[in-house]
Amino acid sequence: MRVVSSCLAAACLAGQALAEGLKADIQAEGGRPEDGIQAGPNRFTADGKGTDPHGHEIVRKAEKYAMDHPHQAKEWAESIRFHPYEQKKVDHYAREHPGEVEYIHSQIDDERHADPAKYARVKKEVDTWLTHARTTYPNIHGFLDPEDNVAISFWIVSIAMIAATVFFMWEGLFIGYHWKTSMNVGALVTLIAAVHYLYMREYWVTVHASPIVYRYIDWSLTVPLQMSEFYLILQAVKPDLGGGMFFRLLFGTIIMLLFGFMGEQHIVDPWLGFIVGMAGWGFILFEIFVGEGARVAAGSNMSPAVKSAFGLMRFIVSVGWSIYPLGYFFGYLLGVVSDHPLNLIYNMADFVNKIWFCLAIWAAAKKETRDRMIMKEGLKTPLNP
Repeated sequence: MRVVSSCLAAACLAGQALAEGLKADIQAEGGRPEDGIQAGPNRFTADGKGTDPHGHEIVRKAEKYAMDHPHQAKEWAESIRFHPYEQKKVDHYAREHPGEVEYIHSQIDDERHADPAKYARVKKEVDTWLTHARTTYPNIHGFLDPEDNVAISFWIVSIAMIAATVFFMWEGLFIGYHWKTSMNVGALVTLIAAVHYLYMREYWVTVHASPIVYRYIDWSLTVPLQMSEFYLILQAVKPDLGGGMFFRLLFGTIIMLLFGFMGEQHIVDPWLGFIVGMAGWGFILFEIFVGEGARVAAGSNMSPAVKSAFGLMRFIVSVGWSIYPLGYFFGYLLGVVSDHPLNLIYNMADFVNKIWFCLAIWAAAKKETRDRMIMKEGLKTPLNP
């Protein structure tokens, strides 16, 4: 049956390409596209009498839709290799409707006899694409598809996270001691994200679906660490800072992520999960914009480097993080954004929101350490202590 369905898929693609060429010729002559779609012989029907009153009509409609929506037709053909269930449906339809298979082949034969030159040209294009699909995609076995931009973005982000981890750990050797904890936490953020992105890439390539569980596991570890950075960079300059800010940010983070995950997994109503999750995010924004953290960062005893880093981190958490609730709302609740663009956007957002966030801390630590050494030893102090 696999051979029959493969023939059917190949015939559909060839029929689509030939039909598109036929449509162009008919329109050039002033006719209607549907005038060129004629029913062919149907000798192999279930009753053995050669009658199938509905089969040809289905094929004619399918061909017309393929002519009007060539990109969707190609996307359907490509989806066969990603979704075994779709392949089974093709197998079943080919087995139950042999007349339609014969009809498609007969129509292609008619085109071959009517215009051999056009048939040879279009068939060459179709065969090239089919050969590429048949020899490349089934044999990559979990490796990157050169045409899968989402999978490639997963790989790029994973490598970037690994590189960022090495960079932050190395740079942590050359900053003031009171900044080292903050720098090491930043390295943990990118390291955890790198490991999860390796798994998410494999999940996407193999299953071709959103790795929701992996994402939330990643976020449940990295986001609290990022929130702790607000506390750590302020404590680096103000050692007597109390722990209330830290626990309030942690509370808001847990609420935001927990209800977002429960909403997407239908543990609670998706709208309830979205609303409560947004409340958790709002609690975080309140703390870093008008709460204790904002007041301490604006104090006169804070260095310009810390103020700059705090402001940039605050911008990332407010503007950069808005990508995630927007993805939940438009992708999950409304369903107007598919998995492909949604995962691509999420990957780019993680790339910026995690690495840029930690770079802000590194820049503040480097500048503040440098300024202190200049004040102590003079302008000839080397960059690395």
